[in-house]
Amino acid sequence: MLPNDEIPWRREQFDELYWESLSQLGSSTVTDCSDDPLVSCSIVVTVSRLDSNYDITGNGEVGTLITGSVGYNWRITGWMESSGRRQTIDQSNSWAFGWRWERKS
Repeated sequence: MLPNDEIPWRREQFDELYWESLSQLGSSTVTDCSDDPLVSCSIVVTVSRLDSNYDITGNGEVGTLITGSVGYNWRITGWMESSGRRQTIDQSNSWAFGWRWERKS
């Protein structure tokens, strides 16, 4: 069970806590391997779906009901070479979760 102060009961709190960091990914991100002289790579992360739904009934008092969901699809493509061994990268991932919360006290 989460403490009440960790449950966002306003849309602004939800965006602040959970969504801003995901939305900053944008549609694609290129990874840089130049910080390790023994590794070279060309990796692209492409985000193809990034969405959320959030609904509040109440204003934080006892009985306030919150439902929400978030989800994204992303794909990593490219290659990485370390110690003379080259590896091709092509991996997709989908992630989503939802919740329903009612303040009881």
